[in-house]
Amino acid sequence: MKLSNFILFIGICIIPHFGFGQTPVWKDSLQKFKRMPPQKGVVKLESALDQKSLKNDTLRFKYLSALFFRYNRLKPDTNMSIAHDMLELAQNIGDTSLISRSLISKGWIYRDRGNWDSTLYYTQKAEEKASQVHDTGMLIIVANTMAAIYYDLNVDSLKKQYLIKGEELSRSPKYISQRNSIMTNLGYTYIDVGEYDKAIDCLLEADSIQRITTPSAYHVFYLNFNHLFDAYQKKGDYEKAIQYADSAIKYSALAGGNAREVISRARKNVLKAKLGQPIDAEKIYAELKKVNPSRLPKDERTAFYKSTMFLSNRTGNYKDAYETSRKLISYKDSVNSADLRNKISSMRELYEADKREAEIDQLEKENQIAELETEKTKNQLTALAIGLILVIGAGGSLFYYNRKLNRAKKELSELNDTKDQFFAIVSHDLRNATTAFQGLGKIIKKYVDQGKSDRLESLGGKIDTEANHLNNLLDNLLKWSMTQLKAVPTNPEKLELKERTKHIIELFQNQAAAKDVNLNDELPGSIKAMADPNAYDLVMRNLINNAIKFSESGGEIKISGREEGNFVKLEVKDNGKGISREKLDKLFDIDSKKTTKGTSGEKGSGLGLVLCKEYLELNGGKIKLVSEPGKGTTATVELKKAA
Repeated sequence: MKLSNFILFIGICIIPHFGFGQTPVWKDSLQKFKRMPPQKGVVKLESALDQKSLKNDTLRFKYLSALFFRYNRLKPDTNMSIAHDMLELAQNIGDTSLISRSLISKGWIYRDRGNWDSTLYYTQKAEEKASQVHDTGMLIIVANTMAAIYYDLNVDSLKKQYLIKGEELSRSPKYISQRNSIMTNLGYTYIDVGEYDKAIDCLLEADSIQRITTPSAYHVFYLNFNHLFDAYQKKGDYEKAIQYADSAIKYSALAGGNAREVISRARKNVLKAKLGQPIDAEKIYAELKKVNPSRLPKDERTAFYKSTMFLSNRTGNYKDAYETSRKLISYKDSVNSADLRNKISSMRELYEADKREAEIDQLEKENQIAELETEKTKNQLTALAIGLILVIGAGGSLFYYNRKLNRAKKELSELNDTKDQFFAIVSHDLRNATTAFQGLGKIIKKYVDQGKSDRLESLGGKIDTEANHLNNLLDNLLKWSMTQLKAVPTNPEKLELKERTKHIIELFQNQAAAKDVNLNDELPGSIKAMADPNAYDLVMRNLINNAIKFSESGGEIKISGREEGNFVKLEVKDNGKGISREKLDKLFDIDSKKTTKGTSGEKGSGLGLVLCKEYLELNGGKIKLVSEPGKGTTATVELKKAA
């Protein structure tokens, strides 16, 4: 569902910035072509472009760009030629803003094809051109596009970073349409990372803008209200959630989305039942059974399965509850597996490209050596002295190139070893997660066979826990692979560590409470550091998560900090099970198999501390661990102090 929102809003917000004119062509204006039904509009635009009388290059570019958006719906496979013509025409005109728009159009095509390398390349080139001419409108579109790319790759931190950049750029009333898309997507992103109050603020602002700009876009209103329902539900405010469920039901009906209307009504009634209010479970259950979930977007399909499980239990249809739970587990597993396959495929493409480039460099070096040898032989025939000098020179060059060649071969070998270890981790941990889902399925079947249907609902939390574990695994694997490909942007800024760390600690309070572990925030209020905020959040989340994971019931975790000269030192200290010296020396080594279960059987991939070290180094910082078995562990992070 959210993926389609990114495409929809980018499409909406870019069109006004082309400044389409009203020049008549064959008694029709460009605006009239755009308002025509898609098929008729394409025929008119193609006919106009074929006319020799259309000689104005700027006007021709406008027609091509209008045709590009029509082709995106009707002829996506042939749209690359339109984007190529746009770029060539923009370069002939010499208009940097038009070049930027042509480049991002090519980036969108590659994104639709799943080619992330080319997508990032053209989007970043578009950003360079837009920056040269201070084209703020285009920079907002670039930020939204980059966020959409990182949505596809499931990298919430980078998606959020680009949307915040777009929010800062779009504060002028001039960019109200672009701000609508930015605030909508930012709201969805805050829900994903658990910042529900911020999500609600963003979605409410997007709703107010929508009522001004496109009040008849019922589908968009439905999406906003549906996500406001999600935010309030996850926040625990069921009354507010039910209020926005009513709005989602109203606008899904206006938009003609019968399945969405049924699911919204079901979700509302599930919440009412949880509040102890009466519902007609039989009627709502019967409506849900008429919905075909295979056509639903990811989030709505998950909501459909969860609502069906609840209502089938409530109406005594325990067999259907069991079958639906199996479908939910299978669907979540297939979605996560598909995400992982896409990520591995894109990483392999980049790896193979780097490998081919290294092979080409090697061949070029060999050719250079051969040319030197040929030159040496020719000169030996003319003069012994000159030949001797050339021999010495060639020998020195040969030694130099051989040394560089050996170094390149060694680096390639290390990359291969790292790649093999990485894919071994992926295979091992993904198999473990899949096995956990299969185990839950067997437990559900056992409860149904024994008539213990009242225990089924309690398994929902376990399913979510396993799904969250798998999602964290995918996120850590992708972030680590991006550090290897040098694709992690680092933007250090002055951070108020007390306030920022407080929000991170809040995310783990429930997890700590479940193990009866006490989280103590002892950071001084005045402490500040220079670091990329996303990198800092990732490091602290991993360290606090590890501390909870390896703490016994009744344990204590202290987060403290101090200033030392030009640096800030942060400590995350626990009194848990500790780490042996042998394992401690290998914790930051990707080549070592070091995954250890927590005190309650919690799982991990072994990548968390590796990521912490690499992200800190990108920010000029470092990390140190001190531990003793049976007494606990202290993780010390060092960052540059902010002035």
